Amino acid sequence: MKRLLILAPLLLVAGCADRARASLTGRWTGGFDVSKVTGKLQTSDPKRNDWQGSIQLYLTDTRCSMHLEGEQEAVDLQGHWHLNHKQIVVRFDSVKIDDAGGAEGRNPNKAFIAPADLQAAFAIPMTLDITEKGKALESPLVQIGPLLGSYRFSKDSLAR
Repeated sequence: MKRLLILAPLLLVAGCADRARASLTGRWTGGFDVSKVTGKLQTSDPKRNDWQGSIQLYLTDTRCSMHLEGEQEAVDLQGHWHLNHKQIVVRFDSVKIDDAGGAEGRNPNKAFIAPADLQAAFAIPMTLDITEKGKALESPLVQIGPLLGSYRFSKDSLAR
C-alpha cells in the first residue's frame, strides 16, 4: 500500500506531461524571420532573406521534422524534441540542404546562405518558447551565418 501511495503522484505527473506533449504535436507553419543582416550577402534586405516552412512534432519517440525554404535553397531536418516547462527544445540529427545545383546554378540576384552556415546553425539545439496559450512557438534571437532573427511558428488549423 505504501508503494502505491508513493507511485500515485509520480504517475499523475507523468500523465500531465504526456497530455502537455500531446497538445503540442502536429504541424506548425511559419519560418525564420530575419530582423538584421550582419554581413555581406547577395541581398541585404532582411525580408528577402526570410525562410518559410513548417515544423512537425510527433508524439511517437518525440520525433520531429522541419522544412524551410529561402529564395534559392531549402533545408530538411529530422530530429527529436522534448518539453522543458514552457519551452520545446529540438535537437536535429539530420540536415539535408538542397541548394539547387550549387554555385554554378545560383542566381546572384537572389538571397542565399552558405551551406556551412546552415549546418553550423542546426548543429545547435533550437529552443522555442510556447506562447499565446499554446498556439505559437517562438525562439529568442538566433544567428544563421550573417542573419539575425527568430523562428516563429503557428499551430495549423487542421492539426490536432
